[in-house]
Amino acid sequence: MHERTTIIESGDFSFQLNQIQKWTEESGCPIAVEGLRGSSRAFFLSKLIKFKNQPLIIFTADQTQGEILQDDLKYFFHFEKVKRPLYFFPAWELLPYEQLSPLNEISGERLDILNRLRNGESLILIVPLEAGLQRVMPREVLEKMVFSVYCKMSLEREFLEACLSDNGFKRCSMVENKGEFSARGDIVDLFQPCSINPIRIEFFGDEVESIREFDISSQVSTNELDSVNILPARELNLSEVEKKRGVEAINKFAEKNSSDSQFLKELLEKIEFLGVFSGMEYLSPFFQPFQESLFDYLDRDSLVVLIDEDQLQDKSEQFQNIIKTEYDKVLGNGGIAVTPEELYLGMDEVKTNISKFKGCLALN
Repeated sequence: MHERTTIIESGDFSFQLNQIQKWTEESGCPIAVEGLRGSSRAFFLSKLIKFKNQPLIIFTADQTQGEILQDDLKYFFHFEKVKRPLYFFPAWELLPYEQLSPLNEISGERLDILNRLRNGESLILIVPLEAGLQRVMPREVLEKMVFSVYCKMSLEREFLEACLSDNGFKRCSMVENKGEFSARGDIVDLFQPCSINPIRIEFFGDEVESIREFDISSQVSTNELDSVNILPARELNLSEVEKKRGVEAINKFAEKNSSDSQFLKELLEKIEFLGVFSGMEYLSPFFQPFQESLFDYLDRDSLVVLIDEDQLQDKSEQFQNIIKTEYDKVLGNGGIAVTPEELYLGMDEVKTNISKFKGCLALN
């Protein structure tokens, strides 16, 4: 992925750590540490993190490798008494252009992390390559969709309900699943996809009287909160203006590419009558032409860590081939799809983005 400029043969961890800290602070050139295998990578990183307070972004070849690294790091964090939280940015776990939407829990985790990055939190973040290549909700759009509720603030219940609907929450009689909300009397319940427990907001007139977590089984209120940030329930929530823009773009695409008329008719009906439908996320550039990537959210002072450069390069080539195959399949069947470049970064773009950060470390 990078031309290696400095190589340290692993062996003396104390010496390595001192050298790594020095070189990553003084040079923008990538540094490679050779010979680390298995959990020794997590041990090395836990030692490094203990003495470096900067944000750390760790790229792994796939989801499984990332999850194993996460488990190893949790163990060594406990052993090394590292108090910083560890986050994981998951991929959708779907084929490109598949007519399915990501699970609520996955979208919730991704949006929670993007919001933390947008707010300038210094994170230790594990990112599977596929998740790092995928374009994400633009910062400007996310900022507009985050809604904060505080105790004692003046807020009309009807306005809160409208915000929840606009943010992709589904209204129901009683909250049981993530991504749902309900309203009865002076109480609004909601279950954010990124949360362990649902939230109960109680009103007194037009004032927020209390905010509490509650148990989903017993419906009994538990932990009391001073405030809550309500994030979107989905990664694509369309305004009427965006819907209109998307329909125009889709019609132009269909005319230019001689798309199947029945497919086009059904798609436009879904947009008009359903609003939210399975697989719509892969159409997002039609509705929101300006897309961003995870790199746009990251602090430029972050240290980027690449786990096994060669494997990352191989996986990226495999994934790019899958993207092209699935894209060609959609067009071959008369379907409608944005280009791969509108949904995913290429490896050249990834390398360019990584070069802008304060340091890059490869553990091979």
